[in-house]
Amino acid sequence: MKRLRVTHSTGYRYGGEVSASYNEARMLPASGARQLVLHSALDVEPVSSHHQYTDYWGTRVLAFDVLNPHRELTLTATSLVEVLDAEHDAVHGGEHAPGPLGWEAFAEAVARSGSACSSSGRRR
Repeated sequence: MKRLRVTHSTGYRYGGEVSASYNEARMLPASGARQLVLHSALDVEPVSSHHQYTDYWGTRVLAFDVLNPHRELTLTATSLVEVLDAEHDAVHGGEHAPGPLGWEAFAEAVARSGSACSSSGRRR
């Protein structure tokens, strides 16, 4: 088992000053069969009022409002997780676990599914 500390930051820089913004962020990991979340937190700058809930799919959501004028918004998620090593998961439920999926295989799987995805990560 490995213990990992993961930090992810993302931000938005507006074209000018905005008077308020209303947001939801889904940046915190979930515990599952191969990982256990020991700690996770999401920091918002500028400071805002917020509340957390779990959506229909089990994803932790931070809903927050920034009601003061601001030009930038920064979100930083920090998590500590324990993950199983790959050799511990070689056989799962009597079946072999799938191997790693490379970018080309992922793109082919997306094309076959008819789903579309965007990698820009930008809000409009």
